[in-house]
Amino acid sequence: MKKIRKKKQNKYHLLQNVFYIYRQEFRWYPKQKTVLPLKILLELILPVLTTVLPAVAVNSITASKGIPYFLCAIGLLILTCTILGCLYEYADQWINKNHSWCRCHEFTEELVNKVLTMDYPYIEELDKQILTEKSARAIASNWVGIEL
Repeated sequence: MKKIRKKKQNKYHLLQNVFYIYRQEFRWYPKQKTVLPLKILLELILPVLTTVLPAVAVNSITASKGIPYFLCAIGLLILTCTILGCLYEYADQWINKNHSWCRCHEFTEELVNKVLTMDYPYIEELDKQILTEKSARAIASNWVGIEL
């Protein structure tokens, strides 16, 4: 009778990897602790403001307050949306830049330091060699993110 092999369970799952990545990014780039919540907040506020724009236009027309009031209300709302949109784009680009740099540089540097400080790789256990090769392949073929 054949023995049934149990499939090896992964020790880590995607959510743990994502938390690890962001914990490392916050350690390397402390400013990201404030930029990331700002970006999330702006992602919530901007659609609401752009939805309010037609309501403000209709309200100012039906209130019979005149053209200057209408232009001022619409102009202020559009100016606010533009400024918040620029702030959102800045935060998004900053986060993407640091996330890419973290993926391409910081983890590669950690891997190189680990390999250089490790004892002779051919004397090390096979498990450690396989783990090192897997981490090198994960970083080298990383086009989505190291957390995947």
